[in-house]
Amino acid sequence: LATFQNLHTLSLCFSLWSTDDSQFICAGFPALRHLNLTAAMDHATRFLVAVSPLPRLETHAVCSERFAEPCPRRIRRTLCTLHSALPSSIHRVYLTFTRATGEPDPRLDLADLLAPLRRLRGLREVALRCKRMLVFFCDDYILSSTAAWPALEDLELDIAQAGGDTGMMGVIPKKESVGAVTRCSVGGYCVADVHSIA
Repeated sequence: LATFQNLHTLSLCFSLWSTDDSQFICAGFPALRHLNLTAAMDHATRFLVAVSPLPRLETHAVCSERFAEPCPRRIRRTLCTLHSALPSSIHRVYLTFTRATGEPDPRLDLADLLAPLRRLRGLREVALRCKRMLVFFCDDYILSSTAAWPALEDLELDIAQAGGDTGMMGVIPKKESVGAVTRCSVGGYCVADVHSIA
């Protein structure tokens, strides 16, 4: 793949069987703008770190079917590594995490999932989708996160339990919590749109 130096979009669905990351050593993808990875979170992280830097990347999407270890501290550390490989100029990040059948619920706090993204000041769109998982959050944390992204226009938090019921252990954020965001939806509820924000 590294021979395609003008590649703009790359979508991969993969699983790593080796712990030897030298398999990824390459010149990288200097023209890549959109990257979509479907893999276990630690595998996606290893791939992204190995092919960095990606100086023109605008959109990064990760769909992870399982966690290597359902421990909040380990998950946060992996996410920090994953997002430290992203250029600060990136505009869109979409994260989808699905707890595998039989895997214990890590019972994450929203901070565990969003804190590693705060250094990416140019974000315009952030989507976090957690399936079959409980995620704890509050208005104050959503407010402070949106303040970290001054260009943010679209925030989506889709957090639900296995049965499809809202799995939010907190409150639906008030409209004033989302600042200048033009669209904010939480757990399927649209709490703000371009017509409802002064």
